[in-house]
Amino acid sequence: MVWRNVRHRARYLDDQRLAVASVGSASQRVHEAIAAWEADPAAGPEVVVDAACIAIIEGLESPALQRLASPPAGVALRTLVDDVLADLQVALPAPTPKTVSVSGSATRPALDSLRFDVVPADVGGGFQVQVFVNGMEITSRGAGLGLDPYDLVIPENRLVATSERRTVPLARCKCGVYGCRATDVTIVRDLASVHWDFSEVIPLDRGVTFPADQYDAQVGALGSAFGWETAERKLGRLVWETVDHERLADNGLRLRWVAGDQPGDGRDSLSVRIALDLGRDYQVMLTFDWRGRSPVELARLVRRTLARPPQGWRATWQVLGPLSAPPHIAGPAWRPAGEAAVAA
Repeated sequence: MVWRNVRHRARYLDDQRLAVASVGSASQRVHEAIAAWEADPAAGPEVVVDAACIAIIEGLESPALQRLASPPAGVALRTLVDDVLADLQVALPAPTPKTVSVSGSATRPALDSLRFDVVPADVGGGFQVQVFVNGMEITSRGAGLGLDPYDLVIPENRLVATSERRTVPLARCKCGVYGCRATDVTIVRDLASVHWDFSEVIPLDRGVTFPADQYDAQVGALGSAFGWETAERKLGRLVWETVDHERLADNGLRLRWVAGDQPGDGRDSLSVRIALDLGRDYQVMLTFDWRGRSPVELARLVRRTLARPPQGWRATWQVLGPLSAPPHIAGPAWRPAGEAAVAA
């Protein structure tokens, strides 16, 4: 097709939905298109030329961008791209096969946007945290499935950005196991920006950078909005947040998981099970009767029970290592796994 002018080409591309399809500023979309071309030059110049046309239609003014949208004969695309990057003051990240990072990420502009959503997971009846960068959901593009909220924000929000660089998991395999496949993100705060660089199964071909205030608002909302919770998950969160973890650690114990029946499902017997690891050798479980109690009331009961010396608990235990004897902290009401021992 012969184009009358840049705007004619851009309108056609917009109508055919062939433009770079990500939410964000026009400058950001040009940046993404150039990054995509850098990663796969064989794809041809259309990806950057088309993005330049759309950006002009959206009001982004730049002489270099005009030249890229209508490339002059005999001028190398590399030269036009470099002129656009310099004109827009956008630094292009350099991806690697295993990890997407930027040398000197402090110079990367904060042009990206972020939001989260907690939705049911396809496996295990649980939930997943979906991550949207520039409107694109990236956990499915990475390892396949977002992490459970417990693994990201409960009891501590691991996505909070500080000046100390740290790496946290972001996505797991579709089977639900993080160790099967994984997407990790390295987070660091610099002045008014927060930088993300991906590793393992990477969802994007570049690192991303967010305005710090927008990032903090989204991460804070994820850690404080619980409209997605069932009664069981609310109970689990309250147990994780209120139990005295230091007191448990003094006895060599660590909270492993909280699971229970869903109130209102018509069952005559409702219970919640609390599992604790005792080193590498034992798992200890306590069972509580849920009937007639709200999640808040039951969480208080769990907290009071776990605050008492473990010798006074009604608990069951199972061996994880080579031992067969009861754990050293067992009391008279402790039973091997398989024998009922309702704590309360």
